[in-house]
Amino acid sequence: MVFFAGVWASNVDFEDDADIEIDYFAGYYGEINDSLSYDISYTYYTYTGYSSEDDSDYGEIILNAYIDAVTLTLGHAPDFVNSGDAAHYVSAAYDFSLANDYALTVQAGYTFGDAYEDFEYVDYSATVAKTFNGFDVSAAVINTDIDDYDAADLRFVLGVSRTF
Repeated sequence: MVFFAGVWASNVDFEDDADIEIDYFAGYYGEINDSLSYDISYTYYTYTGYSSEDDSDYGEIILNAYIDAVTLTLGHAPDFVNSGDAAHYVSAAYDFSLANDYALTVQAGYTFGDAYEDFEYVDYSATVAKTFNGFDVSAAVINTDIDDYDAADLRFVLGVSRTF
């Protein structure tokens, strides 16, 4: 079993006071055999810009199962954005190996739970990735089935990361 931890950050625009999301995560990764591995982690999501009375920071437990090229994810936030209601997330992804060490990942997920009682939704994405000089570079197209919220419209996301 391998321990991992990290920090992820991005600008956000939820049409409120939040302007930056910073996520802190830690967990364990393990392999059962060559075709099956897993990780379990805890992520704490923070949003800067909120006044203390609008605090929407919250935690989520995430379980991933990796079966060959398939990733299955289950997330559970018992107190989503400090609402007192739980939120759940399930997703499936498939990784394709492409020429010249490029990778394509297609993914679909579903968000639901008491916190989303009237607002359950599906998200989906396609991501192309490649490692250049030790940096993981990706380009993604991300969308949801939400029609009446501009922040959930089709997005193009570029990413650069490095693991050390």
